[in-house]
Amino acid sequence: MNKRSKRIFNFVVLFSLVGCSVWTQSPNTVLTRKPNSSGYASEEAASTTASIHAPYAVLSTRIYDRDPYVQDSEKDAARTSSGCGQDIFSQALAGWQRWPDFPPQELSAILNESNMHVEVWQNLLLEDPQIVVVFEGTVFTSLNHWKANLRWFLRFLPGYHDHYTIATKQVAEAFLESLQASSEYQIGDDSMLRLQDGRTLKLIATGHSLGGGLAQQFAYALPQNPSNPAGPHVHEVFAFDPSPVTG
Repeated sequence: MNKRSKRIFNFVVLFSLVGCSVWTQSPNTVLTRKPNSSGYASEEAASTTASIHAPYAVLSTRIYDRDPYVQDSEKDAARTSSGCGQDIFSQALAGWQRWPDFPPQELSAILNESNMHVEVWQNLLLEDPQIVVVFEGTVFTSLNHWKANLRWFLRFLPGYHDHYTIATKQVAEAFLESLQASSEYQIGDDSMLRLQDGRTLKLIATGHSLGGGLAQQFAYALPQNPSNPAGPHVHEVFAFDPSPVTG
């Protein structure tokens, strides 16, 4: 038995002895892997990070509700009454406001054709003000969504485009144009995004499932070089149960 085969054999024997116990985790805990670390730290109570993740989790959930005739507050009330816990939606989104004019009309037509949904939210009351770009995840009845999920196999087709190409080009361009056209924000020569009062804005991308993959792709699409004056970069991505496909 050569050295590689022996290592594989030892791993199989070890796994058969301990079963799945080494992979289990309490549902009320989190595991964190620090940068440059090869393993996870010991389990911590989920409450240590839940408050950080809550707004992005709620935004990634509520974006599935597209009905324009139902107010956001009514949607949150319906979730609460249907057993989705205490008033977690309204609590998590306290101080958050959705951009009413995004996506713009031209982008809306492109998104509608591909059955793709994107929203932008902001909270300027935080100590570190934030703008969050939210992408809808997989709707199982949508062929366009599955087309995006299968892009590793389909992207070689001539003229191929899907949610990822739209996020990379049209969504990124429309988002930057909206920032530049607004009198509320300033993009400095250092590519930092600031409010008129000088506070720096943090830019976040988030989504669930397919939306998580699109959020990552959107982050790659925006300028990453701080010396590039074309626009700011995404500071963090919160991807929930994300697709392994990121474009």
